Amino acid sequence: MFGPAIILARLDRSGAPFTIHDHEVARSFAEGVARLPFPPELLLKTVVFKLAAGSWAFVTLHGGDRVDFRALAAALGTKRADLRQASAEEIMTTFGVEIGGVSPIPTADGAALIFDRRCAALETIYCGTGLASQTLEIRSADLLSITAATVAPISRPAPEV
Repeated sequence: MFGPAIILARLDRSGAPFTIHDHEVARSFAEGVARLPFPPELLLKTVVFKLAAGSWAFVTLHGGDRVDFRALAAALGTKRADLRQASAEEIMTTFGVEIGGVSPIPTADGAALIFDRRCAALETIYCGTGLASQTLEIRSADLLSITAATVAPISRPAPEV
């Protein structure tokens, strides 16, 4: 089964209500804000990291925020130097998902899942499905239940431009 199909199957098995929205490709937060009809304050992104020990971490935060690497390392119980952002090729090869569509629902077992505390407070969120041409609409509480993600303060706002 391909990455997006695995994600959809996990959603279906969960019994949680959700909606998949088809749309034009959006590979970044800026493209999502410009092209998509979703409220920007509810758009989340998931960034994938490879740890020095060889394991993976999926980190979900607001689309406009940046990862606080020290806070993320602390949440993962590792050192900052042990974190490396995964390449697009690694993400596609290992998890079968597209950049711009990375989902907080991993397609392989064993990945650490970290969800930013600010996002956990949101009622409904919009995030990746595995495809850059689709967005998942789901209650954050349901997503946290499905993924059993760790909630931690791992973001910092992007600088004003």
